Amino acid sequence: MSKVSKADVQSAIANLYKANNIFKIKYVEKEFWDVHIAEIKDELNLGKFDLTSMTLSDAMLGKSLLKIKLSNIDLVKVQILTQKLEHELQPHFHKHCTYLVIDSDELLSQIKNWRLEDEVCIIGDINRCFRSARHELLYDVLKKYEVADNLLLLVQSFLSQYETGKKKIANQIEPAISLPVGIKLSYILVNALLMPIDDYFLEELKVPHYARYIDDFYISHAEPEKINSYYEIWKNQLAQLHFKPNQLKSGIFRKSDKVQFLSHDL
Repeated sequence: MSKVSKADVQSAIANLYKANNIFKIKYVEKEFWDVHIAEIKDELNLGKFDLTSMTLSDAMLGKSLLKIKLSNIDLVKVQILTQKLEHELQPHFHKHCTYLVIDSDELLSQIKNWRLEDEVCIIGDINRCFRSARHELLYDVLKKYEVADNLLLLVQSFLSQYETGKKKIANQIEPAISLPVGIKLSYILVNALLMPIDDYFLEELKVPHYARYIDDFYISHAEPEKINSYYEIWKNQLAQLHFKPNQLKSGIFRKSDKVQFLSHDL
């Protein structure tokens, strides 16, 4: 990872200001940021990543997910890590594999076209993906994609502090909640963890009709006899990452079947 610059900090502030209404409401005068920009830059360049304001709470989606709350300064630190990590992983992204809401409509349109072409498809969903993601496997995947050591250390620091935050509310939550929701960094980390599955289907098997939106998968082929083996391969790939399919949402479907992807009828 290249050194964090003043421009990186300013870019993080600008992106948060555009995308985060709470940040915008709490945003203070420019003079405040002039004082802190250098401090944030220097801290990250020294490999420090102290998120002293971090608090966790129930995401109101049962007890299987947590949301994270941070001060504006700590939000900027996390945003810089997010932008740096996204930049390093981007060369390894595949078309039709995304974690960005902005890409979901285009992805859905492409999948609907494939659905018209192919008689049989696989719809796959991971059971409790954010709850089940294993940190040690995540580090291995980030190393596989040659994420810089200093950036990897920041990711480890973030997850370590997240684990510490979980202990403070241990009596309120299930013990194994691996990643919080509500921040882009978590989606990038889950996306990275699942990228080896994309690589296998697209580079090794060369499946022509393959798509993924976060933890939702679509696979189809003009030769229906291939689909059964693809489904078994997909489940085996998940198992290698210690994930399980969501049995209620995953399966093999014919063109005549009523199915949904991203809550839309196909």
